[in-house]
Amino acid sequence: MQKKKAIILGSSMAGLLAARVCANHFEEVLILEKDKIQNHKAHRKGVPQDQQLHILLSRGFQAIIRLFPGIQEDLEAQGAIAGDIGQLLQWYSEGDFRPQCNTGEQTIMMSRPLLEMTVRKILLQQPNVQLQDQTRVIALLGSEESITGVETKDGYVNADLVIDATGVGSRLLSQLSAMGIELPPVEEVKVNVKYTSFLFPREDNFKSLININSKPPFNSKHGTIQPIEEGKMIAMVQGRTNDKAPTSIETFKQYTAALEHPLIYEKIKDLEPLSEGASYHIPFVRWIHFEQLKQYPAGILPLGDAVCRLNPVYGQGMSAAAMQAEILDELLQKTALDQLWKPYFKQVAKAVKTPWELTVAEDFKFPETEGVPPKIPGLVIRYFSKFNRVMNKDPYLFKAFAKVLNMVSEPTVLLHPKMIWKVLWAK
Repeated sequence: MQKKKAIILGSSMAGLLAARVCANHFEEVLILEKDKIQNHKAHRKGVPQDQQLHILLSRGFQAIIRLFPGIQEDLEAQGAIAGDIGQLLQWYSEGDFRPQCNTGEQTIMMSRPLLEMTVRKILLQQPNVQLQDQTRVIALLGSEESITGVETKDGYVNADLVIDATGVGSRLLSQLSAMGIELPPVEEVKVNVKYTSFLFPREDNFKSLININSKPPFNSKHGTIQPIEEGKMIAMVQGRTNDKAPTSIETFKQYTAALEHPLIYEKIKDLEPLSEGASYHIPFVRWIHFEQLKQYPAGILPLGDAVCRLNPVYGQGMSAAAMQAEILDELLQKTALDQLWKPYFKQVAKAVKTPWELTVAEDFKFPETEGVPPKIPGLVIRYFSKFNRVMNKDPYLFKAFAKVLNMVSEPTVLLHPKMIWKVLWAK
């Protein structure tokens, strides 16, 4: 099958990454976006969480650097802060701060609108990539055997491949059902997390990422501060069902004072906010198991949250989307389009399995979480419970954990005999 035209539905980070990958393989790439896209850094309705704090883990950061050479320098010139995540992170958990040390894992801190604007600007320099905004896709074109394009309010657009990057609001399942196509099983967990963020001024020398963990099952209050561009920082708090995140600045400061450590409260207690509070609600997380399908139409692939919506509490969403884009890039080099869906879904499922299981296991530490918990042996749960406490005093364990957290290593590395010995014999 010829690779003349690819259509990307949605200009989220997942959509922009997919478009960059498709630009390597198709004569023309067209991004269709329902929002109006500004040429400057701006909040947009289609990304309601973009005013919240975003962490780009090492795995995703490295993928973005590979796909967009020079982007790190571009972001830093605009005020983004890059560095070793172990050095930047002040992380309070399990009654103490975790080690601040070199981990070899790089991150970069900035606002979500700055990241999207910069990625989009570099992407649209590709001569074969175009973005058409204020365009709503009405339906998919084709049959149960092959999708051949999309219908928009302005007419029909044909394509050899359509990538659905419209996120958790994707209508792909309902459109497949309307075509009589068997739907995949959906795994859903109700987490009911609510965020509130405020912008504050920051001192020029403040370049730390402060994270104060909750204490499940007793306290779901969690707080984070991240420095961003333009001499600002985002302070964000979150809570579950019984710890609803506040919306006023007065109750916001009171909430930070009730965290497991007062560091965030001390940082903001005397500051006036630069913004109104921005709130966001995550009722559930979801994994659509496309990999279990026996039949599926060629020509349409979901990517990012349209496949698996991870709990953004843990900061793995953009990195998971970058991994899926890399899988697509590799497969497009060697796989015919009509055979693409089966290996794509198989490899994507393998990529999201670990972050899904790790994050959902954390969610089920809170009693209000609803759904089916991952099957983890009790002995393993007890081991990692002690690992979490012991690594606060052991940089060697923390460095290994940081690589897993940043999606660079599999969790099995934490079961190396040397680590098991260290954990078991630690007081």
